[in-house]
Amino acid sequence: MNKATILLGKIEGIESYQLLIGQNLFSTSYDSSRPREYFLRGLSEKFVTKLIQTHIPLEVSTMNGARINTKTLRLEEIQRLEDEIVEKLKANIVRSQRLIGHSLSPDSLN
Repeated sequence: MNKATILLGKIEGIESYQLLIGQNLFSTSYDSSRPREYFLRGLSEKFVTKLIQTHIPLEVSTMNGARINTKTLRLEEIQRLEDEIVEKLKANIVRSQRLIGHSLSPDSLN
């Protein structure tokens, strides 16, 4: 099965969120300028759209405390996000997939 990875963490007070599917990287960040719940909901919808657009089954894993530096394309260790945030993101992704008509179990999000 093909794999996708969600990389997340915090660097210099800014939260980093990335989705890596094959060689394609989608990156965004959260700086607390808006409510986290709205941000996570919108991010989940964007990630789900990217996952569905691949048209292939994917195993999705998470890496908390990591990001790909977009300048060097190297994996970097960064500060981990609180587990509660990671679990909310996972739940929102599962919920978004169901609303769109696809299914992804929470267990497939390692």
